[in-house]
Amino acid sequence: MLSEKAIDRINGLLKDNTFNYTGELIQNLNGNINFKIELLGYRNMIRVGEPYPHMRVKITITDIKDRVSRLVLLQLRKVEKEDILRHLDRNMWTFKRGVQNYLSSVLQFFDTENYENVVIDEFVFDYDIDEDELLREQKVPNLAVRTVIRDIVTVLKSGKTDEIMLPYDLNGQESYEIMNFPEFDVFLDIRQVDFEEIKSGADFFIQSSYVSEGQQLQILIQYVPERLQKSLHSIVGNLNDDIAHELQHLRQDVEGRLDITDYRGSNVGYFLQPNEIESQYRGLKRKSKIMGLPMIDVVDDWFENNSKRFRLSDKDVAKIKSAIMKYPKKKIS
Repeated sequence: MLSEKAIDRINGLLKDNTFNYTGELIQNLNGNINFKIELLGYRNMIRVGEPYPHMRVKITITDIKDRVSRLVLLQLRKVEKEDILRHLDRNMWTFKRGVQNYLSSVLQFFDTENYENVVIDEFVFDYDIDEDELLREQKVPNLAVRTVIRDIVTVLKSGKTDEIMLPYDLNGQESYEIMNFPEFDVFLDIRQVDFEEIKSGADFFIQSSYVSEGQQLQILIQYVPERLQKSLHSIVGNLNDDIAHELQHLRQDVEGRLDITDYRGSNVGYFLQPNEIESQYRGLKRKSKIMGLPMIDVVDDWFENNSKRFRLSDKDVAKIKSAIMKYPKKKIS
């Protein structure tokens, strides 16, 4: 093991050096991060049933080179200081292991016996992540929402029903490729129904979801054919909400921020998930702009029409509405 004097000398050599990690942050998602290191000494840890001295290292993030890394580390930055290492172990193990392996390649020149036994004992930020800037970047392009709605309205006006793949069934294109947004397609199920078949008493019913496998939006539209022209404006308003909402989930998925496992919990708990609040905000905010209505009115209207369907109490609704209206803390146009 290195003596305290040797560690001090090494830290003196390392203090002006910046190291770069390019590798996995979370499963199948790579990052590019600059950091400085400081040796803190040793502590014994069990390896293969035997205690071995491990080199304790402090990591200080100094620069984040790509957007994905900023998004992932933004979540880490929100964790309490004393919980960061626990969060790394539970949620970013591939990143921690990758950095520790990289450190071993650096420290082999200083401690030839223990360089393979490296443990991150402190993890700090010396880098300011502009959350508002990231939020602006995270918005779904308006063009993506408009394009999908245009195609759906084209299908509705044509009178076609049954299952339709967009954009393929309109123009032969396999998927939507819009700006720098991830590719996706839309599975559209359109059904003409009698007025009595729509439980809400409205002229139409829309249900939308995002499917991670294949990056696909699935949209069911039921409408009363003789009332289509009258209700088309409202249908477009609701589609602006639904499509912006589901495309936000697509963006979250591509960026590794969406938990695609089946949710197990209460209905209110589902709505209060950070990714769901983000998508609710994006969708309802877009609808408020398109319809020319105050955001709070659009939020109130959505829950008035949907709270019973999702078995949400008045208390549940108040919690969810408050979370939506507070996202983001600094409203971004």
